[in-house]
Amino acid sequence: MKEVLKHMVKVREWLKLFRAPTSPMTVLSVEVFFLLAGGSFLSLFNLGLVLWATLVHWLGAAHNSLTDTSRGFDQENPHMKKQPLVAGSLELNTVHNVINWLMIFALLLGVLIVWYSAGNQLYAVIYLLLFAVGGHAYNDGLNKSTVLSFIPYTLSFASLCAFSYYLVATSATPLFWLSLAYVILTQIFIVGWEFYLKDITLERERNLLRTLKVKVEKGKFKSSVAGRLFGYGLKIASVTVLFVTGLISITANVTGVSTLIILVLVIVFAILMIENREYDYKRDMIYIAASDLASLFLLPVVLAAVIGGIEVMSMISYAVIWFVIFNEVTWASLISSEY
Repeated sequence: MKEVLKHMVKVREWLKLFRAPTSPMTVLSVEVFFLLAGGSFLSLFNLGLVLWATLVHWLGAAHNSLTDTSRGFDQENPHMKKQPLVAGSLELNTVHNVINWLMIFALLLGVLIVWYSAGNQLYAVIYLLLFAVGGHAYNDGLNKSTVLSFIPYTLSFASLCAFSYYLVATSATPLFWLSLAYVILTQIFIVGWEFYLKDITLERERNLLRTLKVKVEKGKFKSSVAGRLFGYGLKIASVTVLFVTGLISITANVTGVSTLIILVLVIVFAILMIENREYDYKRDMIYIAASDLASLFLLPVVLAAVIGGIEVMSMISYAVIWFVIFNEVTWASLISSEY
């Protein structure tokens, strides 16, 4: 019995390293573009794609923690004490071997998925490689050493969406480009504002928000004109793109109401993150999690008339259930500050 419990604890530590609760951020994005291209929701191919997307999300998160720990950044972060590599519950060399071998396997598996796809296989392979290169560049140093780390991260995430699209499609449509533009703008905000917000007090790391004169001083979060222009500019641009996307996709009235509700939440949480306030790291993590989920749900809801209402409801239900269950399993909490 003790051995069983020991292995269960070890699995839990790996799930922490994989940031398992956040998997829907990748899976839903991949699914939206797969369905936008005309892919079949209830198919073995799609099941394989979902499992692969979960795997690459886990590996990307673990690789990020691995490199940050190897360079000493996570050890200096007071909010990362329970991160398995910092806490010592997982051994650094073991994680190096497991993650790097699995990344090779995942890339080959991605090529195999392309092999069995019916879309533009050349474009799919190109975007698969851009996904891998951008992700590796971000994780392996650029995330902490430049204020432009949102470029490789966004390149990687947007390429993953395009990869999923071209598994089915042979050419691009206006809806594809608009949807991709929304993803790009959203990811720039996530990395360029939210990620830097989490690390704004860590002096050794290069930080875009500090460059924009955003700072934490005497327990107060103080925004700046440049910071507000950057943050609100991205949100206004993404909302504009979303509006045009909704017009083209002929959004149904009921979906329009849902879109409006979620859009209000996105805007509210953006304001809460951008404006002056008492600095509270854990509260900011709640804002970030809520904003990310709302932003994630917006695109499929807007595209529901194209990709299917039942499919959209299924994806959102999966995301919420997965997020709640895996946060409870890994962190015994609804939202963790250890990401």
